[in-house]
Order: sequence, then C-alpha cells, then structure tokens
Amino acid sequence: MGCDIMTKWIILMITLLMVTAQGEGHSYDIVFEGKDTVAIEDISLAAGTEHLFLAYTPPDSTQTHILILSPELEEVKTQKVESLLSPSIGVYAQTVYLAGIQDTDIVIMRFTEDLEKIDEYSFSLEEPVDVCILPVHDGLYLSFVNRFFEEGLLRQDIFMKKLDYSFTEISHNRITYGSFWEEPSLALFGDTVYLSYASAPLMSFLNRHIVCGALDSHLALNNERRIPVESTADKNIFQASLTATDNGLLLFYRISSKDFTISRFTWDGMVTIRVGNIQGISLTPDLELGEDIIVTRDCWEQYTPSALSAFGKIYLSYTEIQSESQHLKIISAQTPQQLKQAPPSWWETSRYWIVIPTVVVIGAAYMIYRYHKSHNSSSKKKKKQKKGNK
Repeated sequence: MGCDIMTKWIILMITLLMVTAQGEGHSYDIVFEGKDTVAIEDISLAAGTEHLFLAYTPPDSTQTHILILSPELEEVKTQKVESLLSPSIGVYAQTVYLAGIQDTDIVIMRFTEDLEKIDEYSFSLEEPVDVCILPVHDGLYLSFVNRFFEEGLLRQDIFMKKLDYSFTEISHNRITYGSFWEEPSLALFGDTVYLSYASAPLMSFLNRHIVCGALDSHLALNNERRIPVESTADKNIFQASLTATDNGLLLFYRISSKDFTISRFTWDGMVTIRVGNIQGISLTPDLELGEDIIVTRDCWEQYTPSALSAFGKIYLSYTEIQSESQHLKIISAQTPQQLKQAPPSWWETSRYWIVIPTVVVIGAAYMIYRYHKSHNSSSKKKKKQKKGNK
C-alpha cells in the first residue's frame, strides 16, 4: 500500500515537471524555439486602410518577413524579402513602403497593399546601421544611422532625408555630431514630424538615454527633450518607438534600472540581474512629459518595442526571451495603461527549482522506505529461521 502511494507521488511530480504552464493569452504570438536565440532587433508596425502590417527579421536570418494582419490581429498573408535587414514599414495612399539595409545600401521597396512589388530605390553609405521610414502627405521621411570615419575618428550619427514619391531627394540633414547614436523612430502629429533616437556610448552600457524633438522644414531638430531628463547611471533607456495618437505622442522604450532587479540561483551561486522591460511615457505636441506607462515589469527580458495607434487602438509589438524560447508578441488596448501585462506565474519561472528538489526528496524518501522495508523483512526471516533451527 505504501509503495503504491509513493509511486503515485513520484509519477505526479514528474508529470508536473514536464508540463509547460500557459500564461495569459496574447493577441498575437510568434514563437522561436531554443534557449540561445538572438533577440530580434528590428520590428516595425504600420497601418493601411483595412489592415496592419508587421515587418521583422527572425533570429539568425537575413530575410525580412512581412505579415498582413487584421485589426483583430488575425493573420491574413505572409511574404518574405530576401537579404534585407533592419526593416521599417510604412503605408500611405494605399501603398506600402519597406525600408531596410542590404550590405552597404539603404533600400526602399514599394508594394501594393496586397504586397505586390512595384519598384525600389537605393543609395549607398559607408556602413548603414539602422533605418526608419515615414510616408506622409508631403513626401517620404527617412531617418538612418551611418557608421563612418571622419577626421580619423569613428562616428555613428543620425541623418535625415526627405524624398518625393518619385524618390527624388528634396532635402537632407545631419542630426547628430559626435558620440554614438542609434535606433531612430519617426511619427507624424498634425503637420509636424517628430524624431526620436537613442544614445549608444562606446565605453559603457550605462547612462543610455533617448532624445526626442520636432523636425522643421529644413529637417533640423527643434525643441529637443532628453528622456530621462537627468543623467543617471542607475537607469538605461533605449530602443525607442514613437507613435502619434489623437491627443499627442506616445514613446515606448526598453528600460533597465536598479528599481527592478531579480535574484536567481545559478551554478555560480545567487546572482542579481537587472532585467530589461518595456515601459513608456506620453508626450504633448510641445514634448512636455506626461504620464508614465508600464507595459511589463517582470523577470523575462523584453526587447525592441514598436508602437502604433490605428483603428481606435494602441498596438504594441515586442520580443520576449523566456527560459526555452523567444516570443514576438503584439498586444492591443484602448488606452496605453491597458497595455500592462501580468507578470509570469511562479510556475513559469520557478517550476524546475521547486519540482526537481521535490522529486529528489521524494525519491530519496522512497529509497529509504524501500531499504527499511527490505531490512525489516530480512530481519523477520532470520528470526523465523532461528526459531525453526531450535
């Protein structure tokens, strides 16, 4: 009887160990299996007349995938573009524009809303790093990062171009000088185009911040705002995504700070990890800082937010590294505050550290139980043999 109970307990614990707990559902989720998948660095969202468009490059791939999604985030169509990295997608006048990097070229491809290719345009740089496209009523705005040597020094700066719809350049400008910058993002509110970008210091990952400003007709950046306002080594904000709503702007970003850390037991002992989560802030058209937005605040690493306001909703995509896989997620809500995600359950994050010791303890208890049972049985047999000999 005792043996049966113990066996059932062991089977139950092993079954629990093999079960993968399911958290709360997300509106759209692409899963990339494997522990060591590289985080997706470029995700872009845009809206057409009836559909959403998602562009991204999967881990360890040189393809760009374009997905057409319904406003309810149901997949309609998928298309792949070979040898294109750092994709950025935009839609204007029922035409889809996809910008990306091919070797040392910035490429702009033009598609119908059914993703039938129309034509493309390209220009060369010394070493392109990032690109962002925004098609609007008065032309194509293109922000890109170029890495190059200037006066014997390595630079990585933000540049702007404005093209008409025949791909003829209207104007261009260099936005930054010195230091290192990356991850430009563009948004239109009213008749004003806004630009954000992040610092990328060479010497340290500390003190990363975002700059946001409004572009004038000469593509100069005005009314610049630094986020966070004050420099601090305890908070890093980067991977910005800017989108316009009916009332102003929303800026989402990846943040890591000492305000949220977790401790994990590893083979090297207990370590403290400063996790990168997705948060944001609302901005007025004058770029005054508004309400903070918390999307995630948990033990998973999240990367590369891309935000979009369309069809009366706020859409936000990002990638999340879990214990066994990477997830590209898209969530939506009526308000930015409703985007907040519940943290994973203790079962998702700690089941192995709980169940494995439990199985070991139960297994050891079972072995001790079997040993004592066998020993007692052997002792009884010896006593009976001694009585028989007498």
